[in-house]
Amino acid sequence: MRLTYTPQAKDQLRAILRYIAFHNPEAAVRVLGLIRSVAEQLPNFPRMGHESVMRDIAYELVVPGTFYIIVYEVYKKDVRILSIFHSRQNR
Repeated sequence: MRLTYTPQAKDQLRAILRYIAFHNPEAAVRVLGLIRSVAEQLPNFPRMGHESVMRDIAYELVVPGTFYIIVYEVYKKDVRILSIFHSRQNR
């Protein structure tokens, strides 16, 4: 399986990093590493998350050590990340 990001998820990740980097560049690098580390595991363990309350066929996974949530869908040949957001954000 391969990992893909929707344009929305890419934009959200960039916005998260810009926001954190404005306040603490080192923390931004750390958070990016944590998010990527979890995301890169999804093709091998696509059912790591729990069923999403947002969408019928999607899964949600909290990134350990952060308050960020990855929302993704699983297909035959790929895992598609739909959204990445802070748990305190409105969905």
